[in-house]
Amino acid sequence: PWNAGRWKLEWNGETVSLEKTELDTQISLDISGLASTYLGGITFSELKSAGRLSEQQDGAVIRADELFRWSPAPWCPENF
Repeated sequence: PWNAGRWKLEWNGETVSLEKTELDTQISLDISGLASTYLGGITFSELKSAGRLSEQQDGAVIRADELFRWSPAPWCPENF
């Protein structure tokens, strides 16, 4: 319950802030989708294509992809 709801993420080019909000959403997804993008293995565009994300504002997915981009992409050379 402590992380449920709407969150506003802002980046000014140097710092990021996150706070709960009642504003309309630009993107809706569940926590597993957010975790996938945060860890850098999946993009918001891929989640949208798979039907696991809803975009309420045009361009929001592209902006989110830019914000969550990792370079280099995650890679694990170990076989488990």
